[in-house]
Amino acid sequence: MIEGVNNFPTTTAWPEGGDKRIMDKDDFLKLLVAQLKNQDPLSPLDSFEFTAQLSRFSQLEQLMNLNAAMEDVQWLLGSSVILGAVSFIGKEVTAAENTIWLEDEEATPIHYRIQRQVSSLRVTIYDEDYQVVRVIDLGPRDPGEGEAIWDGRDGKGTLLPSGKYHFKVEAEDTSGNPVEVPTWVQGKVTGLTVEDGEVCLLMGNLPISLSSIMEVRETG
Repeated sequence: MIEGVNNFPTTTAWPEGGDKRIMDKDDFLKLLVAQLKNQDPLSPLDSFEFTAQLSRFSQLEQLMNLNAAMEDVQWLLGSSVILGAVSFIGKEVTAAENTIWLEDEEATPIHYRIQRQVSSLRVTIYDEDYQVVRVIDLGPRDPGEGEAIWDGRDGKGTLLPSGKYHFKVEAEDTSGNPVEVPTWVQGKVTGLTVEDGEVCLLMGNLPISLSSIMEVRETG
């Protein structure tokens, strides 16, 4: 007599397709049919046990169908994100990012907004490991928007390699109290990329997260 399906060893070697360790609904059904064909006439399968196995088969089928449906949903969501991101290509975007890209002594301009007069404004540039490579002192500033341009050199005047860098803008008022300074980068979207599984826009070589987009404009 063949043992019940629930006692079937999950590490059995299968003749086709190598070592198949995960049963699908077809395997489950084949085992159930084989069990019925080979049951001992003097000790037939208990009706309660048979009903329980049918119930398990139904649950397995529902779970597999649900898994397939979720894969379809994930594919559709991924496709919609990509299609939405493609629509940004060729447009000017403003993004609340704290990263810039350095290429051939030219770095992404850093934009900032000062809410009130400050006695000190400085920009700190970090490499990808968040090690300080340059501190730029911009001195006192009146309220309004401004732009900081980094020449790609460290504090000793050495030109740094091309790549992605981080930045932070800090300010103090006339009493020495810290003043919050909103910052952003802006430029034309030239393509798409994937960073850590996330679809990102490309501003030149600089990846821009879709969640950081503040404004989108048509180019003239």
